[in-house]
Parts: sequence; structure tokens; C-alpha cells
Amino acid sequence: MNANGKVSAVFSLRGGVGVSTLAVNLAVGLSQVWNMPTALVDLDLVSGQSALMLNLSLRTTLANAAELPDTEIDNDVLNRILLPHPSGVKVLAAPAQPQQRESIKAETVSPLLTHLKENYQYVVLDTPHNFDDTTLAGLNVADMIVCVTAPELASVRLTASTLDVFESLKYPRDEIFLALNWTFKNRGLPQKNIESVLKHNFDLVIPFASEPLVRAINVGIPVAFEEPTSPLGALFEDLAFAVSKEEHQKQAPATPTEAWHRVARHLKSRRQTSSDPSRRA
Repeated sequence: MNANGKVSAVFSLRGGVGVSTLAVNLAVGLSQVWNMPTALVDLDLVSGQSALMLNLSLRTTLANAAELPDTEIDNDVLNRILLPHPSGVKVLAAPAQPQQRESIKAETVSPLLTHLKENYQYVVLDTPHNFDDTTLAGLNVADMIVCVTAPELASVRLTASTLDVFESLKYPRDEIFLALNWTFKNRGLPQKNIESVLKHNFDLVIPFASEPLVRAINVGIPVAFEEPTSPLGALFEDLAFAVSKEEHQKQAPATPTEAWHRVARHLKSRRQTSSDPSRRA
């Protein structure tokens, strides 16, 4: 049993900026890079689609977990509720019917996440666009929050408000990973202007890529799983490495995966570029 799993929550107050896409691909990336127990939890209790984006039927969901007393939650129970994906990710899906969210409280979510953190090396949370009690239960347990914004005014304003809320909740700034999803082609507010408003540089910029991302949603096969060697797949794998445990980043696995080798090559290439003055010119 691992008592120190790392939890990464993907969050935005603005809908339509790619939170679920990023959460799903991050979970797949983590599983494929490290080949370690990885769970994806869909906390969007009304309209969560993580299972759909992985082409998984809703055989069991968070609603099933809500029916159980805390004392009955163990590995055997979770294994019956979690949905397995060929990437190695185990998914705790959102309820199939919106009305089922009424049975799921923060008191339900917190022990589930604690148990997952104790038994999975990596846990990714796909969060809704609010600060409800169940959302906060997820954000409070997270070791890293990937905050997603788009280059348009409403998204930037809501991201600024989000960062203010995070500060009031005393979430460490160095545990907030800011991602810009370029949802417009050749349009949108300039990145430098957004960073100036947010007083926070972006850690990740996702280029405009509507065609592969929309196709991935419609067929239920994430880019990180179907096309890991593509530029977009490489970006998701690099993100997975960036939010990985520090001890994992520092030492190669005993049996490195193909995904780990790809990330290692990306890192080596970037180091060579940054150390070569002729390439920076």
C-alpha cells in the first residue's frame, strides 16, 4: 500500500475550456509514463463525461459508492466500482442521472479520495465549474491544481477570481499549475496580456487543435492513448511528467515504459536546445 499518492485536480470556473479533456489525457499520460496505479475521479456530479470520453459504459458510478458506509470502503469495493480502461487508468465515473447527485455529499467524497490516495500512486480529479462542497472536498485533498483558462475575457476574469479564491483558501501558489488552452484559431487575447492580468505565467500552453480533440471525444479514445507520438500526445505525456512525484522525476523506473522513453527524449532535446546559443538565436 502507498500512503503518499499524488492528487492532481483539473479545474476552471469557466465551462468549455477543456477541463475534462485535460483531466482524461493527464490520467492516461500518468498511467502510460509510469505504469503505476492511476485513478481518474469525475466529480462533475451533474454532467460529468469522463467515462464517455474513454468509451466506458456506466456500469458503476460514484452513486454506487454513496450507498456504502465509510467503514465498508476498501480495495475490494473500489475495484468493483472503478471502471478499468486499457491504458491502465481506473475510472470513478460521475452518476448516470443528474438527480443521483443528491445522494453524494462532501462527506461521501472525502473518504473515497483519501482511500484512493492511500492506494494509488496517482489520482486525477475532473472537477465541475463551481466551488460546491463536493468540489472543495476534491480541491482540498489535491497536491496540485491544474487551473485551465482560454484566451477570452470571460475566462480570464473567472480565472483571476479563481486565483483569489485559492489564495483565500491558502492553497500554495507553487501548487497551482496554470494552463492556457488556445480554443481559438488565430484569435484570442495575447498570452502576455493574460499573464499580466493573472500575475502568473502559464506553465502549459495547449495549441489550437479542435479536429483531433473533437474526434477523440466523439470516438471515446483520448489523444494520449490513440496518438501518443503526435505533437499533442507528446504534450499530454510531458504534462503528466511535469505533475508527477518529484522522486519519480529524479530517477528512471526499473523498467521504463515506451512513454517514459519518449518523455526522456523530449527533456533531453529541450536541454540541448536551451544550452546551445546558436539554437536560441
